[in-house]
Amino acid sequence: MSSTPPRAPVAPEFSLFLADVQSNINNTLGEVFAVVGLLRVAGCALSDLVNGRTTNNIGAADLAHVNDLAINRLEDIADRLDRLEMAVGKFGTEGRQTEVNAGGDHG
Repeated sequence: MSSTPPRAPVAPEFSLFLADVQSNINNTLGEVFAVVGLLRVAGCALSDLVNGRTTNNIGAADLAHVNDLAINRLEDIADRLDRLEMAVGKFGTEGRQTEVNAGGDHG
């Protein structure tokens, strides 16, 4: 019968870091859903244009604007994910270094 070793307590700064990561992920998901919404509107408008319907009075210039908005949001999402990756990598590196240093000097 194997037992798992007790878990070390989580440092308060790590808890704050995790809360920040969760917030960033939630915000990023919100941005993704906003882009999906923009693309759905654009898709419906494009379908209307192709089929000769003029519902919603959306023209090609409006579609170009929606496209620009979607691209800007996607770039924001990519930037946010890059910052999140750097933060996680930095904290992980610092955490491992702290664990090594906490082991004491055995030499």
